[in-house]
Amino acid sequence: MFIGFYVFETGWALPHFTTKTLAWKCHHLVAILIFIEPLYHGIAGAEACYMIYAAEVTLPALLIGWFVRDAGYPSHVLIFEWIFLIQYYYYRIYVATPFLFQMLQHSKSGVIFETFSVFIYTIGLLILVQKTVATERHTRMFLKLQLK
Repeated sequence: MFIGFYVFETGWALPHFTTKTLAWKCHHLVAILIFIEPLYHGIAGAEACYMIYAAEVTLPALLIGWFVRDAGYPSHVLIFEWIFLIQYYYYRIYVATPFLFQMLQHSKSGVIFETFSVFIYTIGLLILVQKTVATERHTRMFLKLQLK
């Protein structure tokens, strides 16, 4: 089901790829591959389940922020951006870093899965930096408007 979501979201976003960053594009394409690989080989189930969990737990704040922005309430978007960032830092950095190192030491992970995992972790760091910079910029802009 999760692979289906990524395939659907990537396909839906194809017309909008000009507005998406290279990191976002790579993240979605590698995510599809990284979920197919353990299913194909029948290994690394716990690792794939954690990745699904980490992705799913951060998704609601991101999507709600988009819906709120599209509904015309840009001043309310910041709270969801910060919630997303806090969740992202916690699940995809604080929890995922030791998990990644454990997975890399596991004998049954497989080179392809390990390579994809390191790649998607690195892409996640790039997305985190981009999102942090954008959220801080949005916060400064919002505060400037409120002080006027």
